[in-house]
Amino acid sequence: MLMTVMDMGLGIGIANFIDKAGFSPTMSLSVDFLAPARVGDWIESRAHFAHATRSRCTVHGVMIGPDGPVLRANGTFKMPRENDTRFKTDTLMLPELIRARRAARQS
Repeated sequence: MLMTVMDMGLGIGIANFIDKAGFSPTMSLSVDFLAPARVGDWIESRAHFAHATRSRCTVHGVMIGPDGPVLRANGTFKMPRENDTRFKTDTLMLPELIRARRAARQS
């Protein structure tokens, strides 16, 4: 669960760093678990931009609980081209798209 939240946090961090809305798929993610997190704990994730090229972005992050760091992560994410509509947030998981895919499978 913590890995998934951190993966999402790093991806959202990239959108903030590059100031573009969109989805950046995870290419690789390395996670170190540092301490336990308990049910009910307030957990915060922080992303730190490391490096970017035209096609990739590297980000480091830490997840902090009430007693200190819980997890640290390093991730590399795909930087989609501007004209690649597969990664636009406004086209992801829309109800119309889901219905169209289901209809195509049934025919």
